[in-house]
Amino acid sequence: QTYEMGKETHKGEIGDFMKSIIFGGLDGIITLFAIVASISGSELPAEVVLVLGFSKLVGDGISMGMGDFLSEKAEIDFVKSELERETWEFENYPQGEVQEMVEIYKEKGIAKDDAETILNTMSKYPKLFVDHMMMQELELNPGQIEDNPKKNGCITFTSFLFFGTIPLLSYLIFYGSDIDKHWDWTFTIAIILTCSTMFGMGAVKGYYNNANFIKSGLFVMLNGSLAAGSAYFIGWGLAEALDADLGELH
Repeated sequence: QTYEMGKETHKGEIGDFMKSIIFGGLDGIITLFAIVASISGSELPAEVVLVLGFSKLVGDGISMGMGDFLSEKAEIDFVKSELERETWEFENYPQGEVQEMVEIYKEKGIAKDDAETILNTMSKYPKLFVDHMMMQELELNPGQIEDNPKKNGCITFTSFLFFGTIPLLSYLIFYGSDIDKHWDWTFTIAIILTCSTMFGMGAVKGYYNNANFIKSGLFVMLNGSLAAGSAYFIGWGLAEALDADLGELH
């Protein structure tokens, strides 16, 4: 008798790096949007936005990329060490390791005889058994060892730079123009560009997580807007409290 197998749809190779793209991109765009908002709230000139913005962009981008690389490398090193230990234990005390797994299976509600049948069969294939034991006993994924922390760190750095530039685009494009003569259009355009991008990133995140992309987009946009709004009013409040005539810096 033959059976028809269900078709499986996967998101593609980019899904492997989606965490780094979203992680770096969201941090970049929200961080820079908050800086732009706080400076606008203080009524500081565009020069300050550009100088502080790009300095923060590069510095934080490097920090984020290195942080992602180091944290993932440390996690991979830990998984490797545990895998080596479990492999040594299985090679030297195979029955003891099988009995450990039998107890774990029994805790999951599997009968002892069935557990012994399954695990004695699996123990004939050492790599399969050890990988399975890593997942069941230690809740560690051996496949994580194949990850590339350098690539993920570079992706986080690049994503931070790319998306972090978006809140600064209007200040860069309209620098030196009189577009803000009657209204702060530079900041307004920055808000529109940033909120649209945050919604798009949230929607993509929802797609790869099999969640509602509209809700995911709105949630990310709301979080970023809350951070920027807080920064704006803090900047405005401090400027007022310090009685600083920041407008003279124009």
